[in-house]
Amino acid sequence: RLIACICMFIDHAGKMLFPQVPAMRLIGRLAFPLFAYGIAVGAVYTKNPEKYLTRVVLLALISQPLYAVGLDHETRMMYAIPFSENPVGSIWQFYTYSWQKPSILLSLSLGLMILLCLRRRNFILAFGVYLLCCRAASQLDYGIHGIHLMLLFYLLCEHPIACLTATFSFMTWWSLQGSGYT
Repeated sequence: RLIACICMFIDHAGKMLFPQVPAMRLIGRLAFPLFAYGIAVGAVYTKNPEKYLTRVVLLALISQPLYAVGLDHETRMMYAIPFSENPVGSIWQFYTYSWQKPSILLSLSLGLMILLCLRRRNFILAFGVYLLCCRAASQLDYGIHGIHLMLLFYLLCEHPIACLTATFSFMTWWSLQGSGYT
């Protein structure tokens, strides 16, 4: 996880502080596959799946407005209600519109939900969440392909070399698509 966090930090610093250094963004491309691998391994080995899912979802819910502000994903609608006139409405408006560009944690949370459903052999619910991901693919970092990568890692969890190969194949394919996340 630490390496994934460092890659993500380098990516965000490259985006916000050093946009003229493309190598920083390239290093950042490692973050998602590393996080996806961590989610898959966690889904396989956690002793308390509900607690694990709760922590990931809470992190997504708490960090989303910080992500929106920190990476310049703010919209005018986030500030449409003045705080001085309606503090609760203003906070609610700010929070809900911060989800216009969700962080990587939404993809990771949904992927984890699918993996934990598969772990419990609840294939109908897993398929339902997968269909939701397909429907919301344009809002997810790496789209549905990020979910597919987590599924692949889940299946290959006990074969780290295969996961490493899958990571580099995914990164190469993704970069050829010209579809990096922002």
